[in-house]
Amino acid sequence: IPMIHYAVAEAFHAGIRQLCIITAPGKRTIVEYFLHRPLDYGDPDTRAAELLAELALMRQEARFLFLEQPAPLGLGDAIWQARDFVSGEPFALLLPDNIFTDPIPVTARLIEARERHGLDTIALHRVVAEQAPLLGNCGGVRCRPLEGGDDRPGRSFRIEELQDKGTGSYPLAAAYRTAPRHVLGEHFLYYLARQRREQRSEGELDDVPVLQEIIRRHGMTGVLVEGGVYDAGTPAGYAHANRVLDTEKAGP
Repeated sequence: IPMIHYAVAEAFHAGIRQLCIITAPGKRTIVEYFLHRPLDYGDPDTRAAELLAELALMRQEARFLFLEQPAPLGLGDAIWQARDFVSGEPFALLLPDNIFTDPIPVTARLIEARERHGLDTIALHRVVAEQAPLLGNCGGVRCRPLEGGDDRPGRSFRIEELQDKGTGSYPLAAAYRTAPRHVLGEHFLYYLARQRREQRSEGELDDVPVLQEIIRRHGMTGVLVEGGVYDAGTPAGYAHANRVLDTEKAGP
């Protein structure tokens, strides 16, 4: 079962039925999996059988669009490929290299928070010492709570600053870290287009400056997720995420 299955299933269980997947050129295995893989369940009591039954339901109820990013020019460029698909509507952005064990679909939490606060929304998790070496050095935020109480799941924060991407593993100086789940408005593509013009197609098109601009100009909400967040974008994190998937159920 490819890791991307978990992100797509999360969006599906959050009520999203129009799904756009951006791939690198030649990644036919992803297309084949979602559209054509034989649904041989085998032993119905296995985790694989459960996931393939979920895949069958997604094939029945969702519409898939697959687009290619011609060259690896950054996450912002990948999102840019889907500009016509988004077509001026709010959209959810999910990166499949992070796995969640939140019993509620993280994207569902974000959709609800965006409707409640009227701001673009991003997932947050609290980093503890043993997690830091498994996480990439990105996503650190300065934020303040919008609601009282302790760090309960679903609590909302106002994002005041998003740090630039760094190198190495995550520093514990920033206790809260974003996780790559977002619900964004059409102005994201406006600022992305402006950044694209300013760069004049030189180098990668990064999403972080666009998110920072939205935080400064419009504000952004962060929502604390429940359970583990496993970053498979680093070698250590990838190995850890696979061990987790072997032993516990990822969030819907």
